[in-house]
Amino acid sequence: DHVQRHHQRLLASGLLQEMWCSRLDPNVMSFNKDASWLASCSEDGLVKIWETSSGKELGTFPVKVQTKEGLEWVPVYSVAFSGDNSRLLSGGKEKIIRIWDPKAGDALRQPDELLPKPAEPEEGWGEEGEPADQYKKGEIITLPAHGAPVTCIQFSPKDDLKFASCSSDATIRIWDLTSDQHSASLKQVIEPIQCLSNFVAYSPDAATLVASSEDIYVQLFSAVSGKPRTEALHGHTATVRSVAWAPSGQAF
Repeated sequence: DHVQRHHQRLLASGLLQEMWCSRLDPNVMSFNKDASWLASCSEDGLVKIWETSSGKELGTFPVKVQTKEGLEWVPVYSVAFSGDNSRLLSGGKEKIIRIWDPKAGDALRQPDELLPKPAEPEEGWGEEGEPADQYKKGEIITLPAHGAPVTCIQFSPKDDLKFASCSSDATIRIWDLTSDQHSASLKQVIEPIQCLSNFVAYSPDAATLVASSEDIYVQLFSAVSGKPRTEALHGHTATVRSVAWAPSGQAF
């Protein structure tokens, strides 16, 4: 709690981004398009949305799965807002993509399920009449994405609903997201790019992806064909964990 309050104060003073970018994996954070919200995630199984102007926590989304032992928290490794702010995606240890509705403050779900009504008493329903319909919340929608944990998600800067994801299954995949109030689907845009990387990042013009290659190299790929644009770039001698493009895309 003390750390959370400290982060809130830093966020309100405009210092949180500087601190996190210097000490934590940037994949765990995502600003929406106008930077009014900041999403964060953690291996504690929580996804949170914050108001950047005040540091106020707007919502907390728990990521849990049912196991034989009961509900289990699932580590979350990456979050990303869609370009139109209508969706927040998360990925982590469970190999799937989860879809959150930031305005509704809940996961995207199937339609609510109408529960069976109790049997009418022998003496009838009485003055109050037949009880109102009762509903159970619809099942949370999850979308299969990779064969191993999802380590990074990033939306295209030129297409609100196109995003790239990477995984420890050694692939980078580009998807088109389609969703409405109670359904969602993913369509792969190109064949998976064979690359073991902890991150993937679009260039500002959305034409190029940058990722790590064989852990210690950096590789550029065409975001249209998936083919390498250059030979792997050498320079690091240990794991490459993140990258950032210059605003005009002239360097990264």
